[in-house]
Amino acid sequence: MREEPEAAAEVTRLCGHLPLAVRIAAANLLGSRGRGVAELAADLREGDRLAELSTGEEWETAVRAPFDLSY
Repeated sequence: MREEPEAAAEVTRLCGHLPLAVRIAAANLLGSRGRGVAELAADLREGDRLAELSTGEEWETAVRAPFDLSY
């Protein structure tokens, strides 16, 4: 993320500055070699943010579960 500070700031903003969402976004970036921060920001901006912030693992580990429990 150091190479793309503006995109990293946008990802953080699009994640609502929520630590869990930012952590999942960062983990997804690390897990997908070749995907840049700007590409993630565009996907979050233009797509389904909750789907983009899934972990691909158990439903309970994604952002959606804590949000569903809190509402």
